[in-house]
Amino acid sequence: MKNGEIVRARNVYERAVEKLADEEDAEQLFVAFAEFEERCKETERARCIYKFALDHIPKGRAEDLYRKFVAFEKQYGDKEGIEDAIVGKRRFQYEDEVSKNPLNYDAWFDYIKLEESVGNKGRIREVYERAISNVPPAEEKRYWQRYIYLWINYALYEELDAGDMEQTRDVYRECLKLIPHEKSSFAKIWLLAAQFEIRQLNLKGARQILGNAIGKAPKDKIFKKYIEIELQLGNIDRCRKLYEKYLEWAPQNCYAWSKYAELERSLSETERARDIFELAITQPALDMPELLWKPSNLLLDANCDLKICDFGLARTTSETDFMTEYVVTRWYRAPELLLNCSEYTAAIDIWSVGCILMEIIRREPLFTGKDYVQQLGLITQLLGSPEDSDLGFLRSENARKYVKQLPRFPKQPFAEKFPDVSPVTIDLAEKILVFDPSKRITGKLGQ
Repeated sequence: MKNGEIVRARNVYERAVEKLADEEDAEQLFVAFAEFEERCKETERARCIYKFALDHIPKGRAEDLYRKFVAFEKQYGDKEGIEDAIVGKRRFQYEDEVSKNPLNYDAWFDYIKLEESVGNKGRIREVYERAISNVPPAEEKRYWQRYIYLWINYALYEELDAGDMEQTRDVYRECLKLIPHEKSSFAKIWLLAAQFEIRQLNLKGARQILGNAIGKAPKDKIFKKYIEIELQLGNIDRCRKLYEKYLEWAPQNCYAWSKYAELERSLSETERARDIFELAITQPALDMPELLWKPSNLLLDANCDLKICDFGLARTTSETDFMTEYVVTRWYRAPELLLNCSEYTAAIDIWSVGCILMEIIRREPLFTGKDYVQQLGLITQLLGSPEDSDLGFLRSENARKYVKQLPRFPKQPFAEKFPDVSPVTIDLAEKILVFDPSKRITGKLGQ
């Protein structure tokens, strides 16, 4: 084709593009124009035509155009051009997915990841804004769990990659404003927003966010983190106020009660810690009472006054016995623990309950062995030596042999041994304090 003919043909294509660019079949016109320039060895002109077309033709009508452009770049483009073409093709695929289902948040995540790999801030923000505009259709939390991470990623992008702190703050603010906190609040977004303000040295802003969180959507995680922050700052009075709000919101929460008491104990406020424990055990319902009521945490004096303490690292003292590093509450240990059984079952706790029950009634411990051997001996002296049928829980043959070679004792009737104890208590104690754990009464049967 001669130069004059090329110029005239180009003019025709240009006029056609000017008139028909918005028509349904404009895609084929642009492809033909680009291929014409390619045949004329005008690769830059062809590239410009492809890019112009891709910017103006809707993604849903440009599938063939993308394919032709990628093939063109593979043939004529450099590494950067080829990568741009491939990115463009992937962008087209994601556009197709999100247009078909705007609530496909996984597709939005992939689309955003693609744009972040390219690094164009304008495009990245545009895709984020489009993604978060697709609010879940219902307020139930299950619809929001994936969606909320679009906001989180957006905020982290603005802070860590774009370095725009005001935009980061706006993202958190708009997200918290949008969430239906009555039905679908998320502790994570509250905490991230507060931690962002702390990184900006805006403690007042962080406290305001956490205070709003407690007011609108109180959660364990929010209380714990807020208390942790104030404790690190040394604001004890604020910690106390937060624990009070925590327990006002969840009076059944044994973790909160125990941590509050632990705080006071760490400050040597023994009386305050004791008052907190005593107030805790008066609650009508507790979620994990074992955190408050444990065999190793009971003090009982001769007047039958019951106190809660930390006996986990305590032992009796003596003027004659040497002190060692050995620490344990042996007096409440079930026979299976004394015989080195590795499996810890509920029956072990039931045995401890029986020991404590008799201690409360008698006002002195039931089995006060100084070592494992004496402890086991005291148990067999009261319960009688176990028969072979009572040793089925022992997997170790050596343990069985050891028990069988112990001195033999008959069982002592509890009613004769403890004449001052009521028959009902005696009956319960005899069902609890049984050598074989499989024959011990369960907590359910004891109700």
